[in-house]
Amino acid sequence: MLSAIVTALQTSLTSSKAFLFANLLPALLFGAMNVATAALLWPEVGAWWVALDTSQKTLATTIGASITLGLAVLLSLLATSMLEVLEGKRPMLRGALRQWMTRYQTEKLERIDKQLDQFSKVRRDIQERTDEWIEKMRVARKTPWTFVSTGSTGRSEPDPLEPSREAIESVRELRVTGQPIGVDQLSTGVQAAVELLEQHAPDREGAQDEMLAAIDYARDMNQFERTRLYNARQFNYPKVPLGGSSAQPANVLAPTRLGNIGRTIQSYAISRYQLSIDVLWTRLQHVIQKSDKDAALLQDAKMQLDCCIGAWWLIVVYTIAWALVLVWQSVNVVPFVIVWVAGPFLAVVSYRLACERYQVWADLVRSAVDLFRFDLLRELALPLPPGIEEERRLWNAVSQQTGYLEAMDASYKHKGP
Repeated sequence: MLSAIVTALQTSLTSSKAFLFANLLPALLFGAMNVATAALLWPEVGAWWVALDTSQKTLATTIGASITLGLAVLLSLLATSMLEVLEGKRPMLRGALRQWMTRYQTEKLERIDKQLDQFSKVRRDIQERTDEWIEKMRVARKTPWTFVSTGSTGRSEPDPLEPSREAIESVRELRVTGQPIGVDQLSTGVQAAVELLEQHAPDREGAQDEMLAAIDYARDMNQFERTRLYNARQFNYPKVPLGGSSAQPANVLAPTRLGNIGRTIQSYAISRYQLSIDVLWTRLQHVIQKSDKDAALLQDAKMQLDCCIGAWWLIVVYTIAWALVLVWQSVNVVPFVIVWVAGPFLAVVSYRLACERYQVWADLVRSAVDLFRFDLLRELALPLPPGIEEERRLWNAVSQQTGYLEAMDASYKHKGP
């Protein structure tokens, strides 16, 4: 009878690819970790299993499979709640802990914004001084050479241009090793190249070419780093950097990294189109389902996210439970290392993987907003707006009416028979 129940449940539930990967896989790994740890902690467990006959092993396996399947079903039912807890939406995070975590996220965001401002300043300085640097080297190259006798002392005199060559070499070292070059370093390098050009040194042309390459590199490297930081800012935190002015609840920082990644979706839709994704997401999903490829991409990304979230919770439960057991047990070093070292390490890894998967899923949702928002208007029997400002006003009205019962004045555009 028990085997028949398990088979029925398995048939109805495991037909879903998402259930298999997102829920059953973490449950299986959780069970395997617990069995392995118990066998290391209590050798008699292995002896007990060996002593069982075939029917007893079948029964034990069936019971274990039922527990694993039940755990997978529980993970499936709690998937949204487990994610919301890690996002900081549930009241489990409160008081001083929530304040400390929010402060950490705020300070991290402020550091990114400060770096963005610094890169913008360096870019402006380089752009403003590039023509000046090039002109200085051009003029120096045309300077007539004048022999200046310093007298002979009969000793080997140091090359007066050696410091200039060293300055240019230091700039070159930064360039070839992929390090940022600041405005002051460029200025020093250009001045060194000017001295070599004015003295008609044999390597003067190479020095000029190196500084021209360094100026181009510094400008490109600065833009690359600025773009990288901007994308990190946009994909990990709500609000619109560099000029976002609309005040929205989605702009408030969450106490966790996962929470802030989640809020980028609403922040993006509001800042671009005044479309409240919190209100209209279910309706937008209905439209997306008409595109099999896009719907499959979203489902696969969400499946991977749920797998990482479920794995994190199970690893935490495993670590806490076995840590309490180890307090009362005198064991060898192997279980100790697994629980006290591998447990927290795996929890950190699974959380970071969850953040990466959430970034992918959030980006797909933002893309879906861009690509399917007009299809949603058609489904709502609303006319397509002629411009971006009209669209923003329309989506704001739709969001307010749908989510907050604020009346909107609009004419429907019904499909033909």
